[in-house]
Amino acid sequence: MLNEHQNLSFRNEHKYILSLEQYTYLKQHLECIQAPHKYIVNSIYFDTSSLSSYQEKADGDWKKIKLRQRWYGNNAPFFEIKYKEGNKNKKYRFDNLQKAHTFMSSLSSATQLFHSTKQVHVRYLREGYQLSENLRITFDSELIYQDLVHGHSSTRLIYIMEIKGKETPEWVKAFCHCINITPARFSKYADSLKALRSKIV
Repeated sequence: MLNEHQNLSFRNEHKYILSLEQYTYLKQHLECIQAPHKYIVNSIYFDTSSLSSYQEKADGDWKKIKLRQRWYGNNAPFFEIKYKEGNKNKKYRFDNLQKAHTFMSSLSSATQLFHSTKQVHVRYLREGYQLSENLRITFDSELIYQDLVHGHSSTRLIYIMEIKGKETPEWVKAFCHCINITPARFSKYADSLKALRSKIV
């Protein structure tokens, strides 16, 4: 059971879209350090009828807010508000939707999400490496998108690496430069809408 709300501190988050070869290469090197923690991630994204959260991403807004319900493996689901400024994001977690709505009343930019409804369900495999207290690297693959409004689904063959922490160590930056990968703007929610509702978005 979560407290009234669990406030996770701001952290940097950089995403990279990988080829199969890059994904395999990086995993082989990280597995020399530690075995990955593998689990399934499920996220249900809420949005307004005009898709205001999606539009924040599509318009390239510096500040973005998402409301989602998430669960890891067989663990209990929770509600999460993800607040992002550039590459930094902060998450607030709640054990029910009412508490999330109460908290959103303190965020003027989130009030439009009071009238949001479930839009898509995103499911994927995550492989995580906790390399230090302030450095976590994850790989996401086997993405499945389900449209909760129109009922159809889509799969996505893609490999996403995320580097999360207060600061990215120089050795990680050098390693990424060595294999010629650079940070990419990518949102699973936005990508799911493009895949599922291409005629609308």
